[in-house]
Amino acid sequence: MNKDRLHETQPEAVRDAPEENYVFNDATDHLNRIVGVPNRRADLSGMPAVVRWFFYLVVLLIAVGAVLLVLSIIIQ
Repeated sequence: MNKDRLHETQPEAVRDAPEENYVFNDATDHLNRIVGVPNRRADLSGMPAVVRWFFYLVVLLIAVGAVLLVLSIIIQ
């Protein structure tokens, strides 16, 4: 058995960043643990190229749509 893995009854390791240790209250902490909210941001450079390009395409489409919306409001 791998000794690095924690058993569910053992406490979790303390997180490195202090903002990750902040808990608003017990209810939100419990909800975050049950729902599984990620505790760190996604690293795009570590993702496959297809996922990165899809992300860039979505961001580009949102930006172009916002510019077109602003231009259509100004023109009218």
